[in-house]
Amino acid sequence: MSSIYDELYRRRVSRRQPTVAEGRRHDLVADRLCMVDGIAINAAGVLLSNGGLPEIPMASPCPLLINAQGFPRLAKLINTIALNERHAGIDGRLMAIWQVIAGSLDAFIRQIPDDEKVDLVLTLPESISPWLQQSLQQQIIEQLSERQVWQDGQSLCRVGAAQDINALLAPDADSGAMRWVFWCSLDTLLDDSQLRHWDQLSTKNSPIIAGEGGALILFERMAPAALPSRGRFWVHSKIEAHASSRSLASRPRTEALKSLMKVMVPPSDSAEEDASVEPPACCIMDMGAGDRAGDAFMALFDRWPGVYEPMVNCHALDHFCGWIGQAAPSVMLMMAAASMEEDGSAMLLSLCGTDASAMTLLTPVIADAQV
Repeated sequence: MSSIYDELYRRRVSRRQPTVAEGRRHDLVADRLCMVDGIAINAAGVLLSNGGLPEIPMASPCPLLINAQGFPRLAKLINTIALNERHAGIDGRLMAIWQVIAGSLDAFIRQIPDDEKVDLVLTLPESISPWLQQSLQQQIIEQLSERQVWQDGQSLCRVGAAQDINALLAPDADSGAMRWVFWCSLDTLLDDSQLRHWDQLSTKNSPIIAGEGGALILFERMAPAALPSRGRFWVHSKIEAHASSRSLASRPRTEALKSLMKVMVPPSDSAEEDASVEPPACCIMDMGAGDRAGDAFMALFDRWPGVYEPMVNCHALDHFCGWIGQAAPSVMLMMAAASMEEDGSAMLLSLCGTDASAMTLLTPVIADAQV
């Protein structure tokens, strides 16, 4: 059975992709990726770099989501976006989320050197209509064009989703890439078809709570020998396939996560068998309840016993905003950036896949300038 959160990004290319002109670079590589700045919004509020994590909101019955017994399902809504006729459908919710985060676009563009252009990667709901995808894509590109960071025939947009952030934002092998890339991620589960798509993540004891959210993040792609000019954090993602967990006695996800932690934060060369390098300062996981979270905590305790404490330095995305579908990886990234110290580090654990899990490590540029 394939993962519902396929680690291979799904590319849905616009029907009107322009001919690629000169100016795109072919020396940029996927594993040299720096996060510059970003903003995210969800039910807990707005997330900004170094802004701290907001308080966890309570879930409430949502009149848009009615269960089989005729009762409203619990949801965590962005309370600044009204549940009126204009914002009731999936198209209205996504457009409203984009309008909120687009308010920070000018601040991000000021960090891009003059006369340089950007690429755009869009992550949107799995069930979105081609019309809505095209409409959102065109609206965002128009706003980038107005600010003179988008050039038809040079800048390119692709639509996709992935647990592996480096793979998602990787330069195109054929056409090359611009050094600067915006990642815009939007999703809402305040829609019956969307909720049914993700409801298989529910268990009897921990049903998912519908949520919504979005993020806009600016990245700097790097050549192998180059040093970042604006980036704050190096971003390194890896994914590990594993068998589906069928019982508590068999925990293939735990073993996969332990393997990822060993590869991405290698043990030190100390003579002590249990010695290891300093663990990341905080951990953000996408799901905080059920067997998936249990697998993650077992792997964390095995590697760094007693280091991570829930709600202190280990946080779950769905506790803050419910399940937000395809927007989860980007909002997790902003949760980490909001909670990190200037020279801190963080790891993100993506647990929602059926047969694959991913880990993303954020490390400060200032502490890793020689990489």
